[in-house]
Formats: sequence, C-alpha cells, structure tokens
Amino acid sequence: MWGFSNFNNLWPRDFLNVSEPFQEEYTCYPVSFIGKDDMENGNKIILPQTALNALARRHISWPMLFEVSNPYTDKRTHSGVLEFISDEGTCHMPYWMMQQLNLKEGDIVRVTSVSLPKGTFVKLKPCSKDFMELSNHRAVLETALRNYATLTIGDNIVIHYLGKTYEIKIVDKRTHSGVLEFISDEGTCHMPYWMMQQLNLKEGDIVRVTSVSLPKGTFVKLKPCSKDFMELSNHRAVLETALRNYATLTIGDNIVIHYLGKTYEIKIVTKCTEYEDLLKKGRIPGIVGKFTERKN
Repeated sequence: MWGFSNFNNLWPRDFLNVSEPFQEEYTCYPVSFIGKDDMENGNKIILPQTALNALARRHISWPMLFEVSNPYTDKRTHSGVLEFISDEGTCHMPYWMMQQLNLKEGDIVRVTSVSLPKGTFVKLKPCSKDFMELSNHRAVLETALRNYATLTIGDNIVIHYLGKTYEIKIVDKRTHSGVLEFISDEGTCHMPYWMMQQLNLKEGDIVRVTSVSLPKGTFVKLKPCSKDFMELSNHRAVLETALRNYATLTIGDNIVIHYLGKTYEIKIVTKCTEYEDLLKKGRIPGIVGKFTERKN
C-alpha cells in the first residue's frame, strides 16, 4: 500500500481546477520587445504555450477574452490573445495597455479568462479635436476598431493614422443597437476645422445648429481648387471614398480631402436641384460644351 501526504502536488494545478476560470500572473513587457510593433494597433496580447494548454483543458473556445489587471491597484482592462509564443512566465502587450494599467517593463500583470456579451453599440469621445478634423475620421475609426477584441468603458484606446497618434475614450457600450456614436461635453460642439473656416468661426465661438429635412441628392458637380488633385492617377476613386464620409453637401462649400499626407480642396458647384432641371430640359449633365435639346 502506498501513502501520500500531499496528493495535490502530483498533478498540475490547472488539471484539478478545470471548472474555474483561467487565471495566471505574468511578468509583462511591451510587444515591441519581440518585434510586434503592429500590435500597438489593437488590444491583443501574447501568452506562453502553457497558457494555451490550460485554456484547452477548460474547453475555452475562440475568441478567447481576458480581463487584464494590475494586481496591486484597481486598474483593469480587457483583451484578446493573438499568439501563444512568449517565454514561460511572460506576457507581451501593447504599450498603451501597460500605460492604462500603470505597468512598467518587468511588472506583474494578472490575466483572467472571461466571457463577455457581444456588444453592438459603443459611444466614443476623441481626446483632442485633431481626430475629428480628419475628413474620413469615421472610416479610420471603424477600420481601427477591427483590431480590438473587446472594448472597456473608461479606456483610452490608441489609433495610429498617417504617422500620427490619436487617443479615443470609451465612454459607453451596450449589447443592443448597431450604432457608433461620438459625444462632446455639454454645451459644446466639435466639428472639422475646414467647416469652422467655412463659417468664419474660431475656437470658442458660438455656432447655431438647426435640424433640417433635405431631399436626397442624385447628382453632384465638383471642381478641384487646384490641378494637383486631377493629377492623381486614382483621383476618382479617392473622391468617391472621401464623399462617403459626408452626410450632405452644400453648394459653394470647399470640402477638404486628405490623401497620402496631402490636403486637397474641392468646391461643390452643383447638386441635385440643378440636375433635375437639366433632365427636364433634355440636357446632359456634367459635360462642358454645347448642350443638345431633347426632341420629343
């Protein structure tokens, strides 16, 4: 007969607690230490192979989500996992996440598996006006959010675009409604800088905002303010992509398009009402030169 004074030591701790969430503490380092700088555009971490083994024993399926916390403070955020290739006892994460948790290189981080409801609504607040001045800020944001496994209220996530860094605060999220929404402080309105210039407004000036009902436009005539834009080999595609970020167009406005580090102004010359008038007269819109009257 054999006797054991400490039976539990014969088995890995995780094997005996498969019904409990995965939880381990690691020494944390930024992803740049292993040449994964592109991971700064998101919130996924890298764990060791033993973590994958422990997660598999718990039958935790993809996408694997984690609460990542500083065990010595109340700071916490959430993340996904990209790979299980870090050295044993270490965890690599984006540097912005380390800052969020007040962690330095070599500090201890706690990683706990969690199950989160699927969110379809998020309310965001840019930490500076620069981001809202991007003509395609919504498209930039939606593209960047694809790299985030989950979002945590109170976090300041980081977006890198054309060599610049923008911080976006997660204000609220819900599990219903497919809406992406920006907010500003009470009594304030944030708008692209080119719109402020169009209205002769300076920072702190008063702006009046009135709801309106506008007919749907089916035609727009544009005039680049410089020949540089027309010299782009793909200027039509650039323009069509940029116009998706405009809710409506106003005749006389000079809208701004940012492309490959350059800024182009485009003047709105004609829109739908003139188009309908041309149709009634039997003329072909958008052609410079002689028009031919339509014969019945």
